[in-house]
Amino acid sequence: TERLLAVFDQHRKVEGDEHILDIDENTYPEEYRKVIRWLNRAVSESVIRRTMDVEDEILAELEDMERRIAGMDKTIEEKDKVLEEKDKALEGNAKVLEENAKALEEKDRALAEKDRLIAELQGSR
Repeated sequence: TERLLAVFDQHRKVEGDEHILDIDENTYPEEYRKVIRWLNRAVSESVIRRTMDVEDEILAELEDMERRIAGMDKTIEEKDKVLEEKDKALEGNAKVLEENAKALEEKDRALAEKDRLIAELQGSR
């Protein structure tokens, strides 16, 4: 079985045509030669060759789409990080605004107390 699988060794590709393997039938047992001949006939038929070419084009397009999707995923991931940082900054700003509001509230109370004391002092004169 391993010997038959050796027929498909991709190191035997013919330069310029990745669909054809350079196979010497005589190096294989007689029972494998029939399979090798079938494969050779199949690759020489134009319909099968065209089908193989179309499959290659489809695979190339799928690989290209995969690369683009991977690039988009990376871009989305980077944008998510930026949004996360902005969210943290907004949370920080919200805390600062809340603290400022509390400080203003305290100042308003202090001013109201000051006004009350001034009015009290003026009323006692």
